[in-house]
Amino acid sequence: MLTVVPWVRPRHMANPRHPASVGIGACDLMRSEAYRALEGYQPIALRPDDDIKLDQLLKRHGFRQRLVDGLGMLEVTWYPTIRDMARGLGKNVFAGCDYRPGRFLLK
Repeated sequence: MLTVVPWVRPRHMANPRHPASVGIGACDLMRSEAYRALEGYQPIALRPDDDIKLDQLLKRHGFRQRLVDGLGMLEVTWYPTIRDMARGLGKNVFAGCDYRPGRFLLK
């Protein structure tokens, strides 16, 4: 997972006052109390980057995140082909940068 988001420092994710977060939908787990505090999915409904936004909301509400190494415990086929990956990332990358081209270039 860290190869997907190399700029994130796990120690910052654990700090509830630091905005660093990672949202990878297939791998997200959260406590039900936290989900209810965020008002569930309603604030981010119909966004292509809902997993990223859900984790950003989590941090804004003062919760913390942790990255856990699940190697050997979980397997998810992200995209079956390079072409599918290009399509999928093209759809999500701009949304993940809050639709601001400058943010994409800075990452």
